Amino acid sequence: MMNINPCQECRECDSGASCVQHNDDMSIIYRKIREVDGIALSSPIFFMGVTAQTKAMIDRCQCFWIERYVMKTRAYEGRRRPKGVFLSCAGSPKPIVFEPAVHTVKAFFAAIDYEYAGEVLLGHTDAPDLGSYKAAALENARAAGRKLCE
Repeated sequence: MMNINPCQECRECDSGASCVQHNDDMSIIYRKIREVDGIALSSPIFFMGVTAQTKAMIDRCQCFWIERYVMKTRAYEGRRRPKGVFLSCAGSPKPIVFEPAVHTVKAFFAAIDYEYAGEVLLGHTDAPDLGSYKAAALENARAAGRKLCE
């Protein structure tokens, strides 16, 4: 597991400076966000949101938001814009359980200037028989993988 400190809202990145926190693993994530052609972000749903660890990573990407929306720079000029998909599961059978997390993940991908390529959501994981739910989720995962690689 990676060590990711939460954002301290120090606003240092507002000026375009890098994050002042250098004693965790976010520098690895920052570099990978710029190097890869796609990200499959995965998190189970806890109380209708992504996990605290996932949210800490997302919050620490405020520097990308500043870069894109305040400084008006595009990180991927001259090359294909990367894509991102969201993979998640939840025990609840209610489709609404994913909505807050999907909004958060879409905002994350927009901030890092990735095209949102969709999601694979598997609800009702507390059900005693997951057979039909798993089969549909697997097909959705295959389709998301194909879209991510296009």
